[in-house]
Amino acid sequence: MDRAEQSSLDLGTTFEPVTLDLPWPPSINNYFMEYAMPPATGLIQARINEHGWEGFHVWLRKNTRVMKRVGEKGHEYRANVQEYVLRNRLNKGFREPLLMTMRFYAPDRRERDLDNHYKPLLDSLEHACVYLNDSQIKGHDTLYMQEIIKGGKVVVRLEELVY
Repeated sequence: MDRAEQSSLDLGTTFEPVTLDLPWPPSINNYFMEYAMPPATGLIQARINEHGWEGFHVWLRKNTRVMKRVGEKGHEYRANVQEYVLRNRLNKGFREPLLMTMRFYAPDRRERDLDNHYKPLLDSLEHACVYLNDSQIKGHDTLYMQEIIKGGKVVVRLEELVY
């Protein structure tokens, strides 16, 4: 038995680990857009972003809800991840619990809250059918690498966990 087979057996996995080399994810602050939605009257014409209202100022009526949807940057990132997954035939649709290792290579030296990049990454992998739901991730290890890579990237390694 070679070393790769032995480590696979030690972890209780049923397949070889899958590694994905993905683009740098947007921050959760840019992944979702917020929209004001008054009850039963439809969408207000103004859109909210992280800086406040875009365009003109609208007074919110009582009982107005603020809804979140995936925004333009989120859709663009999802499309990039889905293209990579399909091109490399990695849309496995894993059904078992998973272990995930993420290595983040930043695009520049700015300080970041790494947890702001988790949800866009996990949702995009789910959207690309790598796994059924991000609730399957039962453990993860995150490394913030010192190496700067132009445009940034994330290397994700998934292993299926069998108890």
